[in-house]
Amino acid sequence: MTDKQGFLAVTFQLRGTWCGVDTLQVQEVVKLARITPVHHARPYVAGVLNLRGKILTVIDLAQMMNGDSISLGVDSRVIIYPWRNEQLGILVDRVGDVVQVEAGSLSERPSVSDGIAAEFFAGVLSQGDRLVGILQIDKILASDPEVLRER
Repeated sequence: MTDKQGFLAVTFQLRGTWCGVDTLQVQEVVKLARITPVHHARPYVAGVLNLRGKILTVIDLAQMMNGDSISLGVDSRVIIYPWRNEQLGILVDRVGDVVQVEAGSLSERPSVSDGIAAEFFAGVLSQGDRLVGILQIDKILASDPEVLRER
């Protein structure tokens, strides 16, 4: 993702923090359905989800980044994200709007935000009175080499 050309970002909340990711990195957003727990999985693996006959691993992104699980509710969603020739479900508290990120509009990434390491951010978008941290989900997932190890 580069801020030089501008892009569209889908925004979402993780434990009250507004985040965003380039829409080109998102396959789709689905309503929360039944997630089946997986025993002996990493703590941030919420379980597996059957999406139209395909079984996907669902990751609690907030827990992976800072150890705090999201609270599931009626607004919770799963962002379907391609990763290493598979699809992952990324569990989020809720999804917001799709916003235009103009070229050069990202501020420098913060050193930390709610325990989230700076290297996971591409930058911060100021949107009125709201700040949206633009995440680099690939870097977050790559921070644990055990996430969907290549077979």
